[in-house]
Parts: sequence; structure tokens; C-alpha cells
Amino acid sequence: MRRHDVNIKFEMLVNVLGLASRACKKNILHEAASAIKGLKKWQNLVLQATTDAVNEEKTSIVEPAGPMVDHPQYDPPKSNLKRPAAVSNQIAKVFNQKEDENTAEEVSKGYATEGPIKTKPIKSV
Repeated sequence: MRRHDVNIKFEMLVNVLGLASRACKKNILHEAASAIKGLKKWQNLVLQATTDAVNEEKTSIVEPAGPMVDHPQYDPPKSNLKRPAAVSNQIAKVFNQKEDENTAEEVSKGYATEGPIKTKPIKSV
């Protein structure tokens, strides 16, 4: 808003309020104009501070070249770990319940072996 527009609006306000004295109008307009200038200065300062903060945030965000924390490196396992005996026993019990020693499964076509395969339950230790 230009200064001239502000002055016209405040003159209209002063006339509406019934303050007809010219000196009074000038004082009110002067106070209003200085208040608007101060307000605009503060608005500019706040805007500048917030845009500077945004610019700093944008420049400070950079992808790190490597990991932020050192992670230990382990050698790959040389052999598979064996299950604990308790787990093996539980698997054997479930397996015994589902199948008999004499049960045979048919292998679908496309596998290297064809025909029935005999399965035996795992012996508990």
C-alpha cells in the first residue's frame, strides 16, 4: 500500500470520527504513518530472519559420504549353526504326529527325480 493511499484512508477515518481540526488530523496522520513505518520495518526484519534461517537449513543439509556411525564388520560364517536339542526335539514331535514312516510323497513333474520319495521322521536325541 502506498503512503498516499494510507493518508487518504486515515483522513477519511479522522473525518468520520469528527475531528475537524487540521492540526489534530496532521498529528493523527503523522502518528499513524510512523506506526506503519515501524510495523513495516519489523515485518521486513522478521521476514529476513525467517528466510535466512530457511536458506541456512537448505545449505546445511548435505548427504553424508559414508555412514555416520562406525558399524562393526563380521567375518561370514564358515558353517551353518546347529539348532539346540530342545528345538530339534519339538520339530521331531510335530513331524511324528503328521507323518508315518511308511508315508510317501509324489514329486511333481519337472523335478529331476520322479516317483515316490520315502520320508522318515527325525529321531529324537
